Amino acid sequence: EILSITDCIDALEQMYRELADARAVSGHRSDMVTETAHESGTYSLKMMGGVIPAFEVGAVRINSDLLGYPESGGIKRRVKIPAAPGERWVGLVLLFSTRTGEPLAIFPDGIVQHMRVAGTSALGVKYMAREDAKTVALLGAGWQAAAQIPAVMAVRNIEKFRVYGPTPERREKLCTEMEEKTGIEIRPVSDAQSAVKDADIVLCATNSMTTVFFKEWLEPGMHVSTI
Repeated sequence: EILSITDCIDALEQMYRELADARAVSGHRSDMVTETAHESGTYSLKMMGGVIPAFEVGAVRINSDLLGYPESGGIKRRVKIPAAPGERWVGLVLLFSTRTGEPLAIFPDGIVQHMRVAGTSALGVKYMAREDAKTVALLGAGWQAAAQIPAVMAVRNIEKFRVYGPTPERREKLCTEMEEKTGIEIRPVSDAQSAVKDADIVLCATNSMTTVFFKEWLEPGMHVSTI
């Protein structure tokens, strides 16, 4: 409720300019993956951080995850398991002041990180997709995919989306919910190639561990983004 997708995109754009001008600093990402007593068999501790002098903040993100690799629709996926008490995931952002060094906030990463991912896709669309782009193909119907819809709408005058995900119930639910929120046509389709055909923009937003977009589907002028 506090952070709009437009504000998120604006902040990201300034951050990328700061990085390009060598004022901001992006720290190295660390992924430590080990075995675990949990039935999933895999534990991951992820850390990353950065400092943006223009905003006078430094941030560290920490994720403590149990990872599973189930199959859905014949596709192997990498999923985070909500194994913490209350069936929760564990991801935290720590925010610090570069003026005083003091901690400013500690908050969950869930909402912010999917807006940040979608906002980055939107920046790609803003600067590289055709100005007259109207039709979007979205490959994926999960948590990250849902955020891509309002993000790309913030930078282009989109008229319709075609959404493919391997689980019919999930893609139909996403389309119904997002169509009500946005007021534009968001239609589920039964296969990925049908979604992509004649699309101006293609957004690949899945946790699939196998290929979801193929080079023969490319068309002249098509903008393709993948997270």
